Order: sequence, then structure tokens, then C-alpha cells
Amino acid sequence: MVSYGSFTYSDPEVGALTTYLRDCARRGQITHYDDSYNVAQKFGSYHGPHDQRLWWLLGYISEEEIKAGRCALSAIVVIKSGEGANGPSHGFFELERRLGRYKSDDDSTWLAEIDGLFQYWRKH
Repeated sequence: MVSYGSFTYSDPEVGALTTYLRDCARRGQITHYDDSYNVAQKFGSYHGPHDQRLWWLLGYISEEEIKAGRCALSAIVVIKSGEGANGPSHGFFELERRLGRYKSDDDSTWLAEIDGLFQYWRKH
């Protein structure tokens, strides 16, 4: 069990979403919050892809990846439609700021993480 933010996650819950995101990164593929929700909801109580529980789980996974010297896996999880479509949510940029990884602007920050993810996971 892992506690992060105000939520508790099971090891299988964290593991399943981490594996899914790593597999997407290996393929050089962006994914949507809906897809991440579909993976995580099998292991925990979620109320859809806009649930803060999912957002915090993505943050936890990214922090763990960064601690291990890799890039934030949540960079490949993007908004499907509407405002901000095809980019990460504001929570991704908040995490990057909090961890001291934010670049000069949102695009530079996001592209640096995406490039790093795809380069690393293509080889691993």
C-alpha cells in the first residue's frame, strides 16, 4: 500500500498503471486520461478520468520515476478533447514546478519530458 496526497493505493494499482505508461512510452505513444482511468479503475474506486484520485496516482508514479533518474511518466497522459486537448493537465505542470523541473514555459517543459521518456523507454 502507498499513501500519496490524501489517497491510498494498492501495489497492484500502482504497478498496473506504471506498466501501462511504460509500455506506451516504449512505443512512443501518447495516451489519454480515459485510458489511464480504464487501467486504474480495475484496482481502486474511481469516478471517471477526471477523478483527483487518478491525478494523484499519476503524480505519485511520476515522482517515483524521477527519484529513479527517469522522466515523469505522466507527461504522456493528455486531455482527449475540449480546452487543453492533446496536452497534459495543469496538474502535470504544477508537479514539474514543485519538483524544480519546470523549464521556461509549458511547451518546453512538456517536450523535454516527452523526449526524455521516449528516448529512455525505447531502449529499456
